Amino acid sequence: MMKKHWFGIAFLAAVVLLAVIPVAAQDDEFVFGMVLVGPENDRGWSQAHYEAGLYIEELIPNSRMVFFPSLNPADAPETTLLDVVTEMVDQGAQMIFTTSDAFEEDTDVVAEAFPEIVFVNASGDNALTGEAPENVGNTMGMMEWGKLIAGCAAGLSTETGSIGYLGPLINAETRRLAASAYLGARYCYENYAGGSAEDLEFTVTWIGFWFNIPGVTLDPTEEANRFFDSGADVVISGIDTPNAIEVAGQRAANGEAVFAVPYDFAGACDIAIFASVYRISTGVRSWHSCSR
Repeated sequence: MMKKHWFGIAFLAAVVLLAVIPVAAQDDEFVFGMVLVGPENDRGWSQAHYEAGLYIEELIPNSRMVFFPSLNPADAPETTLLDVVTEMVDQGAQMIFTTSDAFEEDTDVVAEAFPEIVFVNASGDNALTGEAPENVGNTMGMMEWGKLIAGCAAGLSTETGSIGYLGPLINAETRRLAASAYLGARYCYENYAGGSAEDLEFTVTWIGFWFNIPGVTLDPTEEANRFFDSGADVVISGIDTPNAIEVAGQRAANGEAVFAVPYDFAGACDIAIFASVYRISTGVRSWHSCSR
């Protein structure tokens, strides 16, 4: 399901590209940029977008991706989005994806300096509200529904009645997603698992950014272990990287009945098969690995 979801995003991106590329000669090259907030192999959010870019290259003849990984205050403290975009435009980029809400405001500013370039910011909404320049668009999946399902799976899975949620930074989007996960957990715990909604513990820990920055954020691996040590047997991840499922996999391999639900990248499930989704059918709960 998740794999199809991200292929859908890649296809949507390709459709966007096809919509803006003028009819050109067969041998003309189309260059697009991909600005990532994390590394392209993070097994999470950034890798999902990077692989979507590779899919676009496969889908559209003579297209070529240029990308910049890990544009964030820890990995590239002296580098600005303007620096990155300028270099991409010098390499021939005609369209640039900025793939984090951390880039939302800067994307609008930089886009004004390059009015001939099309920008797409992932997860922002300034195009919807009319705040963005005309050459800026937004794209984002309806993550609230996915989080609702993740919460439901957690509510059906927990035997201790305690669920942990590993949150990134706090903003309107992340609060919506955490709330959606809680509502899904509460509903399914009460209506299908036979528990009392009032007895369900749902604890959120905000680490401070989309992934671990040593000395700046809380360590998500430590926080996932802290959830399990405190009695939670399911951890839902809301961060870019698969720390929660790594911890759950290690603990489950040692015989603990714990689970995790990863976020963003279908391949995260290959790390451990212990993040699964329930199928509800005639009252029978059965496991399906989300990596298959």
